[in-house]
Amino acid sequence: MIKCNKCGELRDFEEMAGRRNNKEGRCGWCKKCEVIRVAEWNKNNREKRRIIYARYNAKFPRRRWARASIGSHRQRGYKIDFNTKELWDLAEKTEECSYCGVKFIWNYQNTLHIPLPQSPTMDRKNNKLLLKTIDDIEILCHECNSTKRTRSKQEFIDYCKMIASKF
Repeated sequence: MIKCNKCGELRDFEEMAGRRNNKEGRCGWCKKCEVIRVAEWNKNNREKRRIIYARYNAKFPRRRWARASIGSHRQRGYKIDFNTKELWDLAEKTEECSYCGVKFIWNYQNTLHIPLPQSPTMDRKNNKLLLKTIDDIEILCHECNSTKRTRSKQEFIDYCKMIASKF
């Protein structure tokens, strides 16, 4: 048992907040006190936090995209069994849309949340609510993914051929 330096309560080692630079890997505060400390810091340092996040997002645009894509899919009710790191690794290897070949713009950000046609999107290959592995998705441009909608890859190809045959 360890006494929290902030609240004074006795806690198990696992209940203490983590610290990478401490030899034990823990700090003197419990996790509950650390959550309060971080929330207060964030509240009092909004502009500084915004700058930190902006720098981080500019440095790692594919990681930001992976985290946001998984979050938005989960918010819409999809069950995702792979993690952000797996999607980020796939994004690092993906430079262009596998359907049309347009080069992705990874670091595009706007306040209106209107995607560019070259914006990368996460497409579900099987169009089911459960995404078990990273192999269940592919990264397409916004234009192809919004045109494809719920079609399978073959249905999308047939649709494009049908449209092309009319001209």
